[in-house]
Amino acid sequence: MQLDCNKAFGAGCAIATLGTAEHAGCAAGTSCAGTGDVCKGTISTTCVGGTELLRQDCAAWGLICRESSGLCTGPDEGCSCNAPKCEQTRLATNINGHFLRQDCARLGPGFNCDLGDFGGRCLQGVECEPDHSGGSEVCNGDVLTLCNAGKTTTVDCQQLGFSGCSGGGCY
Repeated sequence: MQLDCNKAFGAGCAIATLGTAEHAGCAAGTSCAGTGDVCKGTISTTCVGGTELLRQDCAAWGLICRESSGLCTGPDEGCSCNAPKCEQTRLATNINGHFLRQDCARLGPGFNCDLGDFGGRCLQGVECEPDHSGGSEVCNGDVLTLCNAGKTTTVDCQQLGFSGCSGGGCY
């Protein structure tokens, strides 16, 4: 994942060294003492080798920055569960020890919370099992068939502007 420091924080990129390890991040423009995570408003920051690096704006993800840990967490009550769970149409996920609840229906028509083998997830159906590791996508000529949020979907790669379909993907 690539982070645009200027777009996210209006800051430049920095590399801080702690021992022999280099840590890249967005430069806060200030020096700091010690190591660890600290909240600055909604921004989670960390101090590495005397350089303050900005981690993320918690509020941009619907999270809060907890003063007790300096990390982004879910805004709701504490939890010790590992797997996401369903609460009617809402998905409850443990983010650094606190729940973040999201209404699956807000993702679009037909979305609901489904309890799968590894916990809850937001899906539109259960006719196929989303395979996030890849491999379930199949090409038939220029048409790609895949599992999209629990529904079997076909896509004509050429109609989307690609040259064709090969190896389970449009190219």
